[in-house]
Amino acid sequence: MIDKITKLIIYFAYFLEDLQRYREIKSFFYNILNGEKSKLKIIFDSFMVILVLISIFILIYDVKNTLNPFWYSFENFVLIIFLIEYLLRLWVYNDIRTIVIEHNEKSNYTNEKFSLKELFKEVFSKKLEYITSPLAIIDLLALLPSFRGFRILRIFLLFRLFKLFRYARSINEFVKVLADKKFELFTLTFLVSFVVFASATAIYIFEADLKNSEIETFFDAIYWSFVTISTVGYGDISPVTSEGRVVTLILIISGIGVISFSTSIVASAFSEKLTELKANRIKTEVDRIDDFIIICGFGKVGEIVAQKLAKSKDKFIVIDKDEKNANLAKQLGYITIEADAKYSDILLEAGVGSGAKKILCLTDDEVSNIYITLSAKNIDKDIEVISRVNKKSSEKKFLLAGANRVIYPFEISALVASEYVGEPVAFEAIYGIVSESKYRTLLDDIEIKRDSFLQNRAIKDIDFKYYKLILFGVVRTNIEGYFDFEQSFELDKKHFIFNPKEDFILKEGDFLITLGKDVSISHFRKEIEKSILNV
Repeated sequence: MIDKITKLIIYFAYFLEDLQRYREIKSFFYNILNGEKSKLKIIFDSFMVILVLISIFILIYDVKNTLNPFWYSFENFVLIIFLIEYLLRLWVYNDIRTIVIEHNEKSNYTNEKFSLKELFKEVFSKKLEYITSPLAIIDLLALLPSFRGFRILRIFLLFRLFKLFRYARSINEFVKVLADKKFELFTLTFLVSFVVFASATAIYIFEADLKNSEIETFFDAIYWSFVTISTVGYGDISPVTSEGRVVTLILIISGIGVISFSTSIVASAFSEKLTELKANRIKTEVDRIDDFIIICGFGKVGEIVAQKLAKSKDKFIVIDKDEKNANLAKQLGYITIEADAKYSDILLEAGVGSGAKKILCLTDDEVSNIYITLSAKNIDKDIEVISRVNKKSSEKKFLLAGANRVIYPFEISALVASEYVGEPVAFEAIYGIVSESKYRTLLDDIEIKRDSFLQNRAIKDIDFKYYKLILFGVVRTNIEGYFDFEQSFELDKKHFIFNPKEDFILKEGDFLITLGKDVSISHFRKEIEKSILNV
């Protein structure tokens, strides 16, 4: 019988190991409950916080009032949710199937008999490890206030509040900060305990045997001592002897010192951890976004690029080692890391190799830009790197370092200036494209998406005049099947087809290069999205 049970357990463990759907479901629930980078966890945590707060208000109101039947049903719903969450956390804490497989492979390797006793012992110890953890105990005790037949269990309402520690990261950070000061807090606790006990003993000796004294028990003395040392002073217990008043004066002075000491501990703890907390917050923000751009250097060029990206609603983060530049980026509301981007660990923290799709090296130092390019390509060889180059002669070095493209801000400025001197009218046209007027004229790219009304249509079938747009050309990855090479210009792994003929057929993945007002381009994009949704 035992052998059959053993075989069945082993078979079931391997069955679950091979079952892709099971692993996906478990991974899904793990991400919801514990995945720091999961967006679903943010939604779940917010939902649970709301649920906890509502349930607490219901239980508080129920102390002296009669609840509507709906709220009793709601409380039962909360109880079920809490119970399901507890069981799910117990389930995803570890993999029993993995333990079974390890025991089986070990027994096969050593030719020892598979021991169910050892298996159950390890499985139980692993689950017990979670059950006895502080947060798991809180989760379990938070269920007890729902059993209304035992009013004494209402005291466990406090554990519903403690559940917020699981969902509110700011509370967790506060606890971690204080935990790092456990030695100082232990010293403070010892000092307070000594002063309270000594003063309580003194006031009890001086006043406990007097008829007009308000201190009758040693607990009264302890209570008076705590109230006095905290400088609260309720006034319900007051010394009646000169000796007692002297003790009170000493205790008040001690209380001021204790409060100052405790305040300095908390202040120093947060001061020391402030940089780390800010870094963690930025890391959390970075983890929540994907397909974003990294701007290295927030000087004049970086600031203008960031403004353009913000207006086009592109996701990006800023890295700058200069405190002044970093603070300016933060004031403008950009996700900012104050550090030197040429170091690999900073780029990893910023999302290179994970969520970043493009990196712009825009510092005014060519050496820094080369180091950033090398570090970024070393982490992720496929990331697109666009680097600022101050001298034309440096272009080859940047391309060898791995930069996909280089830009020359000084050369561009010189060309624009010369255009203004030679052709002021043409300059005004260029200025109109990049100006900050209400309705800006933009040269923008629009992707041909799958199932959009543009896919597989000829240029002549699209009324660009209706949309108040001018088509400059089309960017295509694969030029096979189009032979008008006079109007085709090779780009990096792409081809730009200038002013394509009317019978040119647009394909999925093509990009239309259009000129028009920002409102016209925005409207055209919305029409594309609508056509996809209506398919």
